Amino acid sequence: MNALEYACAEHADATLTVLYVSNVTTGQSRFIAGGSFGEWKETEERRATELFEEARSRADEAGAEIDVVHEFGDPLQLIVSYAEEHGVDAVVIGSHGRDGVSRLALGSVAERVVRLAPMPVVVVK
Repeated sequence: MNALEYACAEHADATLTVLYVSNVTTGQSRFIAGGSFGEWKETEERRATELFEEARSRADEAGAEIDVVHEFGDPLQLIVSYAEEHGVDAVVIGSHGRDGVSRLALGSVAERVVRLAPMPVVVVK
């Protein structure tokens, strides 16, 4: 939500796209661990709906217009490919702020988007 608030403030005249990517690797891990992949997917769809409702509310308060998109797959690949395919001028992405060993172990989608995206990327904590 911090990234959305930043984007609303800095790009108030633009139509913003809120892209939420459900990481399929995470879903497959839960399926392998004994959970249902279908249940995970349903949970992710509900989570996306809740996040989009909150995003719409915050955008309305800021006077910004947003579109929402929910995708399933690899977050890095989908963020970069979506931005390229839709002619996005800039990406504003949130960061969990992990550092040290947890960042090395988990990676940083935001950091990798900065490296791979051909357009400007702003990372918001």
